[in-house]
Formats: sequence, C-alpha cells, structure tokens
Amino acid sequence: MEKIGGKAPWKKISYKTKLSLSYSVIILTACMAMGILSVRSVKAEADHQQRMTAASLAWEAGSKLNEAMQKVSWAVGQTAVDTQLKQVLGRESESYYQQWIDFRDILTPKLRLLTLQAQEAESFIIYTENEMLNHSKDNILPVSLIEGKIWFEEAKKESRMFWATEGDRLLGIYHLYMPADTAPEAFLVVTLYPADILDDEGGWNRQWEFLLRNGEGKAVLCSRDGVENTKSADRFLSSYQLCNGWELELFFEKRNLSGCSLETLFFTGIIAACALGLLGLSTHLFSDMFSRRLVELNQAMQQVIHGNRQVVLWDDSGDEIGQLTGTFNMMMGEINHLIEDVLENKIARREAELAALRTQIKPHFLYNALSTINWMAIRGEYEDISLVATSISDYYRTMLNGGQEMTTLGDELRNVQSYLTIQTIAHGDSFVVEYETEEGLKDCEMINMILQPFAENAVRHGIDKRKKEYGGWIRIRAEKREGDLMIEIEDNGPGMDEACLNRLREGIAGTGEKGGYGIRNVQERIRFREGEPYGVYLSGRAGLGTKVCIRYPYRKRRKDMTEEKKRKKP
Repeated sequence: MEKIGGKAPWKKISYKTKLSLSYSVIILTACMAMGILSVRSVKAEADHQQRMTAASLAWEAGSKLNEAMQKVSWAVGQTAVDTQLKQVLGRESESYYQQWIDFRDILTPKLRLLTLQAQEAESFIIYTENEMLNHSKDNILPVSLIEGKIWFEEAKKESRMFWATEGDRLLGIYHLYMPADTAPEAFLVVTLYPADILDDEGGWNRQWEFLLRNGEGKAVLCSRDGVENTKSADRFLSSYQLCNGWELELFFEKRNLSGCSLETLFFTGIIAACALGLLGLSTHLFSDMFSRRLVELNQAMQQVIHGNRQVVLWDDSGDEIGQLTGTFNMMMGEINHLIEDVLENKIARREAELAALRTQIKPHFLYNALSTINWMAIRGEYEDISLVATSISDYYRTMLNGGQEMTTLGDELRNVQSYLTIQTIAHGDSFVVEYETEEGLKDCEMINMILQPFAENAVRHGIDKRKKEYGGWIRIRAEKREGDLMIEIEDNGPGMDEACLNRLREGIAGTGEKGGYGIRNVQERIRFREGEPYGVYLSGRAGLGTKVCIRYPYRKRRKDMTEEKKRKKP
C-alpha cells in the first residue's frame, strides 16, 4: 500500500475557520487593490482625452476639406451662369482672330478668377465640343477625353456640381447648359487633392489615415490601400459630414495622440504592482497552507486515473477534508472489489466464447477434411492426401496455440493457409489464393483465431456463390499503415449491396439482429482487448466481391510469450 499525506499542526481546526483567517488577510491587503482601480481610472481618462483629441483633429481636417469643396462649388456655380462664357463656348468662332479675342477677354480671365477664388483646387479644365476651342489651350480640351469615364453619364444628367473620385484625386464636374439645344456641350472639371488639403506641411501627415465614402456609404478614396479593413484596438475612428453628403473618416493611432502624463501612469503602475505582489504572495502562502491536503487528495485521484488502484490516504483530521479522505478510501475499496468481479466475469465469458468457437470449428472442419481425404483416396491422389493431412495438422496446431490467446501474425497466416489449402483441393482447384505480407510483420503479436472466420466466409459466401464462368480468387494482404497493422481479406464473389452490408455491420456491432457469430466474436475480442478504433471493417459492392479489413495495433512479439510457447510445445 502506498501512503500519501500526513498530519498537520492545525488539523483539529475546521476548514471554515481556516478560510476565515485567509479572508482576514485578504481584507487587509484589499486597500492596495485601489492601485489597480487608479490605473484603470487613469487609463480611462487618457482614453477619453485621446478620443476628444481625435474628434477635434477630425473636425479640423474635415472643415478644411469641406471649406475647399464649398469654395470650389461657389466659384464654379458663379462661373457656370456667366452669359459671356456660355456664348463663347456655344458659338463657332468666325476667325482665329475672334478666337484669340475670346480667349484673351473672356476665357482666360474667367479661369484665372476661378483659380484665385478657389486656390485649394489643383486645376480647372473646360471640356467642350466646340472644335475651334478645344485644341487651343491646356485647360480647354475636347469632351471626347472624358466620355469614357465612369462618372461621365451621371455628371451629364446633373444640373449642379457632381463629385467623383479618380485615383487619389477628387473631381468636381459641372455640366454647363447652353442657351440653345444645338449648341456644343461643355463641362467644367475641377481637380482637388484631399491629401494635400488635409496636410498643411506639404507632405502627408502620418498621424492619421483618411477614407472618403460617397452618399451610398461606399469607400471611394483613401490615403492607403486596405485602411478600411485594418482593425485594431489601438486606433480611433472619427468622421465628418461633408457638404456634398459624403463622409470623411479619419483613423488615429493612439500612440500619436496626446494622453495622460507618463509619469502619472508610471507611479500608478508601481503602486498597483506592489499591491498585486503583496496580495499574490499572501494569497499563495495561505492557499498553499490550507489546500495542501486537497492537493494530496487530487494527486491520489490522478494516480487512480493512471491505473494505480492501491492508493490509500492517511488523514485523521476531524474537519471536512478529513471526512472526504475517509470517503475516498472507502470508495476505492468498493471500486477495487467491483473491478475485480467485473473483470473476472468478462475474462471468463471471453474464454468461454473462444472455447465455444473452437468447439464449433473442430467437428465441422474435421468432417469436411476427412471427406476430402476419402474422396482423394478413392481417386488415388496420394500426394494430395499427404498435403491435406499435413495441412490439417498445421491447422489444429496453430488454432490450439498451446492454449494461449495471443499468437503472431505468422502463425495466424499459417493457420489460414492450412485451411485454404484444404478448401482449394476440396473445390478442385477452382480458385486461387494470393498472399501479400509486408516484410518484418510476421513477428507482430495479435489475438489467436481472428482470420479463420473471414477466410471461411470468403469460401462459403464468395467462392461457392460466384458465377462459374470465371475463376475465383482470394487475396490476403498484411501491411503496416499509419502505425497500425492492417490485414485485408478480399474475394471476387457476388459481393453485397449497401443495405446488406449495413445489416451485417449492425450485427457485428451488436446493434442488429443479424451477423455471424464467429465474426462478431472476433470484433468483440479485439475491441475488448484493444478498444476503438481497432476491429473489423467491411466493404464491397454487389457483383464486385467483398473486402474485410482488420485493424490491429502494431506490436512486435514479446520475448516472454515466445519462451512460454516453447516450454509448452510438446
């Protein structure tokens, strides 16, 4: 018997009293927990300040962009209603001199005035269908250059400033309606760079990233690809509604925003750390002091889980843990008695089933083998008689296995080979048997008599029931797969449909009414000794034969088992 545990100086004190003492210490150290609350309060205040800063910066940046857009809209709106501008754009010049006068006195001053009124704009370009004008200046171009733009058709329908984006540019498009329906169409296009407007220093301000959404909420322009999908707990998002119904979103990194004093955070963190350290130390000491016997009880239970059922705890305390220890000892005694009874009953039942299976095989197989010998003796096939007699001897020797339940794959294959040799002769060599065994597997340890029932079924339900116009075959293959020993027994008999296979699987599993006794016996013996997923698996198709796969743990033969078999060998 293994002894765990021992006496403690305060074992006469109840566990409730011990917990009360530990609570007293925790109450004394609770005041230091205020440091933690202080840190949280400071962090919350810092977070609030950062949010306010982000909102202020967002309002400031949004106001800049909104003001620029309003200036552009106002300036373009004033120019768009100018009668002289529309007359020049809508008429054909009589001569190049007249065209030069129009540029000098009307078009150039109008465009220069636009530039002065909205200095935030990068450029003002008039696109016109008037062929006399659209080849003269860089800021007066043909409409054909913008007809393929995705925003052109929508801008053409608008009677006011239409906003669109192209790359990193913000475009304001105004359709200039002419007095006459037959007059050439014209568009005034303004280009803005939001990044330059938002950044006063001439280079993009990396304190934030921005994103523009149109009136439908779709992202149309951003300072960096992927900024919309970048999510982080270290960022703030602030937005500003622009004059055209669009929304400017700004993403701020917390580390770039001003917050609370680092010194305050530092000292608050030190206080909180000291409080946490003292509280952790005291909690550890007292919990270790009071829970040591619980730990010992848990260790004992872990040993039971790993198979050691002889654990006994010694504890004569009168508190609740002492009572629990006594209950554990009584429970282990009852469990040991129950396990011994159940295990003995299961072992006895398995041995009885195996003995019944062997008894069932002996007279049936021997009767058929003797009939075959008699038939061959009548026909004078003396060499075959010798082969059958030798096979019978090998068959019964490997089946009986010296009374041992465990054998090797090599002996199991010899047992099946002896059985199938007799069956091949009895069937007039109407089928062949193929053996494929991976090198080094014959020494693998396994349960005795698990292959013969499937070999017998392959003959009875496969070979005997196949169509006679083609030859029969049985293939037995053994290989190591995924760390386990896999044995397959396959025939080219009539096979089974899926419904029949399912009924047979249920019978083998013990959940159905049908299923061969021998096959179910093999399944239960493997599952009882090795557990899942080891066992028997069936597959096949109607008209294409049946395959049985036996999955078994890969283990080499134990030396003590070999020596014991040699001692018992006559």
